[in-house]
Amino acid sequence: MTRLLVLVAVAALAGIVVAGMALPVLGPVGVLARDSISSFEDLPRDFREPALPVRTRVYAADGTKIATVFEENRKGSASRRSRRSCSRP
Repeated sequence: MTRLLVLVAVAALAGIVVAGMALPVLGPVGVLARDSISSFEDLPRDFREPALPVRTRVYAADGTKIATVFEENRKGSASRRSRRSCSRP
């Protein structure tokens, strides 16, 4: 019975030592998490999504199209035309 008691005491002491060694490493992580949450809560509530960039058409003075400039060839469409699996729930 005394061996079991000694084993439990040594295990408890080892746990305290390991926790004390881990505190300097894990303490700043907790502080960083707390600070990032508070900075997230300080953000404005009314975010607006910017419009997606679409194709730009360049016209001459007489109205004829000279060029179409784009980084990504996107074309807007109504949400009713998109697939149900692509739309937001």
